[in-house]
Amino acid sequence: MQQEIHLSKHDLHILGALFDPELSLSTSAPVDASKPALPHLDEDEFASIRAEEQMILKLLHGSSQTADTIDRAIQQLTGLITRSPGFAPAYFNRAQARRLFVTDDNLFTEEFTEQSRFVFADLQSTITLATPLSPQASLSIHQQSLLASVHAHRGLLLMKAVQRAENGFEVYGLPDELCKPDKDSIEDAASRDFFFGGRYGDKDAQQMSVKTNPYAKMCGAIVKQAMRQEIEEGMEKV
Repeated sequence: MQQEIHLSKHDLHILGALFDPELSLSTSAPVDASKPALPHLDEDEFASIRAEEQMILKLLHGSSQTADTIDRAIQQLTGLITRSPGFAPAYFNRAQARRLFVTDDNLFTEEFTEQSRFVFADLQSTITLATPLSPQASLSIHQQSLLASVHAHRGLLLMKAVQRAENGFEVYGLPDELCKPDKDSIEDAASRDFFFGGRYGDKDAQQMSVKTNPYAKMCGAIVKQAMRQEIEEGMEKV
């Protein structure tokens, strides 16, 4: 008699991700265009803070972008955050401003450990402030755009850390929550960020989520092994 096998919801999710890694991307975060830009700010307050932020960001545009102007923008964004600590976009823009000080070659080096940590801390603050308490809660258009960008940005930074580890270099300045700074753990963290970036609407993050999905890679390895075995068996028959 054939034994009936019962799979848990978790098992079914794993199998679904294994054989159809894009399946998990089909559910987008719900968006409500009528909601205020940020849930804890009324529209007038948001517009006022946003206007101040845009004036600061002008320092980072065009030919006037020097080390002094970048530093001044960071200091002014810090002042804005001190006055309005719940304004999530300011943390994201401060992280991007700090990135201007760190080239890709210097990112995650020992010399720039502190700068890397500052960047990740600001990205995490953005996510914490902008993410709704419930996964089923609807987002404003501004929340959706901000969360898509910040998750995609952090995912790309983590993939740069993966590349550094693959090249045999020590990786410095990773976020504290990444308790195992090995290549696989870093790539898994990047994959999670790409998943959320894709869920919030970033198309590039969606594609990266599929490419870095551990179940998709497992499936690819299984298929490659099966093809290799089939080829070897075919050669033996010749």
